[in-house]
Amino acid sequence: MAFAVGDKVRVKSGKEHMPDHAGVVLQVAEVKGDTYALRMPDGTVHRWYTGDELAAARTDARERVLRIDRGGTLRPPREDARGFLEIDGHATRVGVLEYTDPSFPGGIRRELRLREDLAAPESLASYRNAPITDDHPSEMVTAANSMRFARGMVTEPGRMDDEHVAIRGLVTDASLIGKMRNDGKRELSPGYTVELDTTPGIHPVYGRYDVRQTKILVNHLAVVERARAGSTAAVRMDGAVVPTASLNSCVSSNAHQVHAMDPKELQAKLDQAATLLAQEKARADAAEQKLDGEKKRADTAEGKVAALNAEVTQLRGERRDDAAIAAQNEKIKELTERADAAEKKLAGFDERVAAGVKARAKLERDAASVLGPKARFDDLSNREIMIQVLTKRGYEFDVNRSDEALKGAFDIAVEGWANCGAALDRIGQVTAEKTRQDAATGGGENKTAAQARAEMKARLDTAHLPQAGAN
Repeated sequence: MAFAVGDKVRVKSGKEHMPDHAGVVLQVAEVKGDTYALRMPDGTVHRWYTGDELAAARTDARERVLRIDRGGTLRPPREDARGFLEIDGHATRVGVLEYTDPSFPGGIRRELRLREDLAAPESLASYRNAPITDDHPSEMVTAANSMRFARGMVTEPGRMDDEHVAIRGLVTDASLIGKMRNDGKRELSPGYTVELDTTPGIHPVYGRYDVRQTKILVNHLAVVERARAGSTAAVRMDGAVVPTASLNSCVSSNAHQVHAMDPKELQAKLDQAATLLAQEKARADAAEQKLDGEKKRADTAEGKVAALNAEVTQLRGERRDDAAIAAQNEKIKELTERADAAEKKLAGFDERVAAGVKARAKLERDAASVLGPKARFDDLSNREIMIQVLTKRGYEFDVNRSDEALKGAFDIAVEGWANCGAALDRIGQVTAEKTRQDAATGGGENKTAAQARAEMKARLDTAHLPQAGAN
């Protein structure tokens, strides 16, 4: 029997080329003589079937369709007429998640995420219209930057699927669709804000935890190559569930902040640190080579002195006249003084190297306190670093001023910046004192100065965008 492109057919029993094809309704995608390429339910094309292996599908019968349904209620992806890709996936899960934090025992912070917090109506509603991004962006996604970061959108509110939050979205970027289909980039990682309840405890199912995540509000949903919180979350591709880990982030203890560190970003930071260490080692090696050169020159001078002393001894043994011996003694004295001077110069060089390294390190620390921890000074002179700090602080100065005058202005600028931190400490102390007074009169809870300062800093921090998206 002959078929045309678009016809619905069934594979006859015993004729299937792949398991589970028998009796499945498929569509003819291509015709080549008496052979046919069939489009599978997941969109792939399987070649070739002969006309004898196929039968026309009955249009009045219920169709049996092929599904590899390991994903609960997740649907396989579907490409629409515009080439956009409709996807279902698991964005996150219930349980205790571990994050690196040196301030906690063992360097691990365990955060509890309960079903009631994930299923909160405002949390599930926040998934709707959340932009889909290719990896986590460097800032939270807003209307002002969505053209740079958005590659699609979550089209519905999140919904609970067993212990997961399931999402439905639309990927509109051809590049990201290609990565998902061809490169295996299928893991999901939400960027979100969260409030942390810092009361530790032991959950009867999930075990010990240090903090609990509450008031989870999603900002964006990133498609990443590798997530970090396990393999129970999933995005469904090609009609099957591909295991993922949905929480590719480090959520800070400050409320409503996102600090995501994608593995690529982490590797880049490690590579950068390795480069800086190599540069510092190269500088140290150069200084050590210079020191070795000075030592060799001193050793050479000492060798010459020893040779002259031996010559004097020989001359005395031969009873040379006093004038010749005096001349040799004068030469020995001159060379001895030169050797002593070389030793003093060598000692001074060690001290100058140490002082120079110490002064440079202090200059870079002071500059970083103003310019920020990401500032790099490897290719800058001391003068160029000071000019950057003065420019950052808004100081007016003459670039032709002497190094000493420029250093004085630099010190004033750094001290002024440091005084801002001292003022913040004072505000924290005053706030803590007021809190203790309120607590004494029943007006509030008693807090330490450090706690008050931390809360003040947290409020200030939330006025700025983070450096990376969170999970």
